[in-house]
Amino acid sequence: MLEHVLSIKGSTASADSVTWSVDPAALTTTTGEDLFEALFPAGPGRDWYDGLDPDSPLYIDADEALEDAAWELLCDGEDDIVSTRGVARVVEGSEARTTLNLGLSYETALCLDEAFACFDEARLMFEEEGDRPGELLELQYAGRTLSMQGDEDLAESYLDDALELARDLGDKNAEGHTLNALAQVYMEDERWEEVADTFEEALECMREAEERGGEAGVLNNLGMMYCELERWAEAKASFEQALAIYEAIGLDAAMVPVVCNTATLWQLTGDETAATAAICRAMSLALQADLEGLLTVSQHALQMGYDAAEDKNWELLSRLGEALQQVLGPVDEKEPDPDEVDALEAATMLAQMAS
Repeated sequence: MLEHVLSIKGSTASADSVTWSVDPAALTTTTGEDLFEALFPAGPGRDWYDGLDPDSPLYIDADEALEDAAWELLCDGEDDIVSTRGVARVVEGSEARTTLNLGLSYETALCLDEAFACFDEARLMFEEEGDRPGELLELQYAGRTLSMQGDEDLAESYLDDALELARDLGDKNAEGHTLNALAQVYMEDERWEEVADTFEEALECMREAEERGGEAGVLNNLGMMYCELERWAEAKASFEQALAIYEAIGLDAAMVPVVCNTATLWQLTGDETAATAAICRAMSLALQADLEGLLTVSQHALQMGYDAAEDKNWELLSRLGEALQQVLGPVDEKEPDPDEVDALEAATMLAQMAS
């Protein structure tokens, strides 16, 4: 049985037989430390939370009003709650899928050992329940976590099992995503012939499943492979196809990393004007999308700036800095929102380097 399940229904929160009042409006409009204060106000709720073992996972069972709450951003002072206790959404009637969600929460916080332990625990539960689709999810997530840890051999083993199971289930969507992940593992080992063949297989699966977003994701990765091989025309064509799909289905946020990759392509091929224009386009898209997209562009632009400086290409560095300053606009004199500081820091640093 799951322990430490925080249940929130309307204006009432309860956990482990302790009950306290919360403000539903505050829970849906606040993030970070403010969300923590709203969930655990002084009194029984705070006392219950403070009494938890720091290594205990915390499960969230919330009503529809809290579906979009950013639990992974829930803070307790200087430490993310997700990195100390884990925050997982409860899936009614399935301890296995709830445990899987806990693994995903740990993965989000880059607590990869904890994530893998949860995935393996969930796998045993899925096997006992005879839940093969759940087992397939676990294999995919565990393979991804192992790849993030740099254990490519074990990641490949898990993904091979996932691929076999996806084919047994006739799930073309899952097969395509697994092939895409396998191709990225092969890229780490520079097994280029296998990489190309596996990406092409993934594309076929995505198209057969009519999974347009997945197709665009594979095309983006295929473009990155072509960049590694300096096959510039093919890389450009792959990126353009991916962008066209994302634009057609209205996934502007998903376009951000692809446009960043095109910026790098232009930088590598010496077209500084196109590189600058692409990174500015990515920043414009990110400003309209989300914080994660803004971080992606900022980090990408900063890396481009460092590469330009290393090559003593001061003109490109200056162009990047000036262009980003124009996109970002004048610096606001008021104190920035703490959640925005990290997102803007890299872009601001690049602008300062160029000034």
